[in-house]
Amino acid sequence: MDKVFGCTVLDEIKATEEAIKACFAKVDELEEKIKRNEITEEYKKIAKQELMEVKKLLATNTKQLKEMHKHGGRSYGIAAAIIFLGFLIYGVYAMYHLKMDSMMFGFGDDSTNFHALEEQIVDLN
Repeated sequence: MDKVFGCTVLDEIKATEEAIKACFAKVDELEEKIKRNEITEEYKKIAKQELMEVKKLLATNTKQLKEMHKHGGRSYGIAAAIIFLGFLIYGVYAMYHLKMDSMMFGFGDDSTNFHALEEQIVDLN
């Protein structure tokens, strides 16, 4: 896993999601307080300002969460590419050694080996 500031990307995503949930709860609370007629105009003004700050924080956290999802996706893409490259190298290695082994035992593509095998079959008859 990739490390971001000493934590895994998934831990950062979870923390950001929790912060976003807390922001939504705060937004609901502030909007409810503003709607009430029981509070003073001065408190309404303070609550509206706080609401704007929480909405800015919410936008920042949402943007950060999207960036972390992109970063996590890139990490998994890189891991998949490395695994594919490993299988590709192993496949080429295996094909090369299978060809060399078959040539050593007389089963290769070499025409002299084919003719030698053909002569052995004729001698058996």
